[in-house]
Amino acid sequence: MLLTGARGRFGCELRRALPDENLELISFSRTRGDGIFGLEDLLTPGLWETADTILHAAWSTVPLLSERNVGTEWQQDLPLLVRLLKSIASRSPRPHFVYFSSGGSVYGGAPGRPSIETDPLRPIGWHGFAKVQAEELVREFCTKSEIPFTIMRVSNPYGFPISGDRPQGIVPILIQAALAGRTIRIWGDGHARKDFLHADDFIEALRRVIHTTPRGVFNLSFGESYTVLDLTGIIEAKVGTKLSLEHIPAYPWDVADSRLDNARLCQEIAWRPTIGIDQGLGRCVESARHILPTP
Repeated sequence: MLLTGARGRFGCELRRALPDENLELISFSRTRGDGIFGLEDLLTPGLWETADTILHAAWSTVPLLSERNVGTEWQQDLPLLVRLLKSIASRSPRPHFVYFSSGGSVYGGAPGRPSIETDPLRPIGWHGFAKVQAEELVREFCTKSEIPFTIMRVSNPYGFPISGDRPQGIVPILIQAALAGRTIRIWGDGHARKDFLHADDFIEALRRVIHTTPRGVFNLSFGESYTVLDLTGIIEAKVGTKLSLEHIPAYPWDVADSRLDNARLCQEIAWRPTIGIDQGLGRCVESARHILPTP
């Protein structure tokens, strides 16, 4: 297998958890070194002609950065995607192409129920617009070039190893603030609703995707959504302290109600997430206690 975006949040966890006696992983990132090739090496002849699967997780922005640097994806990510797909199309046999999209941004707000894969895509921010364009490119190019493809609309995975220097995602940020006893800023009134998928469930689903090669577009999610205040209450109970929250205005591009139906993927790969939010956050808190300094 080939993995792009090997130094990102997804990539680091995939490099740690995926390889085994049946899965050999070759990793690529914008920064070369430590056994990781540069993204420009993707087109090196002879490097990956025997690859069965390509996991394309490389992406240069998150929603906040996308709003601050409008157009970055069209300058960097979409051109790289075109080059990669063209290279795949020239190979025989063609590997299974797995693209990681954003279930939290491509739909916009949920239509009064969990979003399903056939719902219209109505993104409200630049990050979502770019992901929609990438999905369309993957779908059209792979269909015409007969490349087997899977588009994974991933929700909000959590449970990755916590970095004390640069926590990413609301879960580690809340946990770090609770353990350190400091005030945390949250966007809006705390009622924004998201789907949170534990990293172990994320990895198990991806293993099955790799081995079964489902075709098309799938929501990769837990299937239930929780508000920021829900998370806060659970973390307070696990840590045994009250979080100090400072509310700041919500950004207009932040989706306030994200709910994803995972039934199609569950049926396709005979998978179901098993780690609920209470258990998952409990694991995160215990892990963080051993890593992060506390007052």
